Amino acid sequence: MRQSLLFILVGLFLVADLEAADIRLARSLSGAPLPGITIEGAIAPGDYQKLVDVALANREAHTVWLASAGGNLSEALRMGRLIRNLGFSVWAPFSKAEPLVALKNPAHNTCSSSCFLLYAAGVSRRGLVLGLHRPSLPADEHFSLGLDGAVAAHRVIDKAVAGYLEEMGVPSKYTSVMLSTNASDMAWLSPEDINKDLDGVIPEFAEKCRDACQARTPPGNAAARRQQALGAAHEATDTPNVNCMSQRLKELQEERRHGALERLLQER
Repeated sequence: MRQSLLFILVGLFLVADLEAADIRLARSLSGAPLPGITIEGAIAPGDYQKLVDVALANREAHTVWLASAGGNLSEALRMGRLIRNLGFSVWAPFSKAEPLVALKNPAHNTCSSSCFLLYAAGVSRRGLVLGLHRPSLPADEHFSLGLDGAVAAHRVIDKAVAGYLEEMGVPSKYTSVMLSTNASDMAWLSPEDINKDLDGVIPEFAEKCRDACQARTPPGNAAARRQQALGAAHEATDTPNVNCMSQRLKELQEERRHGALERLLQER
């Protein structure tokens, strides 16, 4: 029964715009090229392969900018795992009114629904416009599966989403928010929760950065030092220790990206 229901993932988290996402090299608001990839618009089948192709063609790209109201769940799960495997940093919008990068349609300047799964995959996360809700079965699927089948399908879907978010190190309370919010609604995360639980470098990378730079870490509160590591990203500061962690983060990302790209090439 479980295997027969997995196909339902193909049709979930759909939004009104049925066109596939535009996945391309990122450009600044002034049009200058950036070292990363923009994912704009609705996520649809085939977008995973487009992301693979753009990453392989632009091996120096290390960041993903998100501008999407969601789309296909199974494709988003694959794309998210690819983003994590490539060691990409991820940026969601900080404001719906102010895009971070050049967009073809400013209305896409959000990150909600299955886009949150892509955001969760970043080894370094930034952004404040994050919306969550539960995957929904299309009406025709409800009709064809019947009540028992629909209930079983939702169990498969919920397990897939929960397992993925746990894999990405997202606190379980956000899984609960996603799975308890009606598909017709949207739970927008507060800046306070994002800054506390999601923003910054994921613990796996933060600990490696901290360990590599420990010799330069000044004495002080251990929790404060860990928070400093979690907050270290690509921006430069005048603090030597943060500069060290920022450089180490880049090195870790390059190591992971190089290995993942080589594997993708071998699979072709």
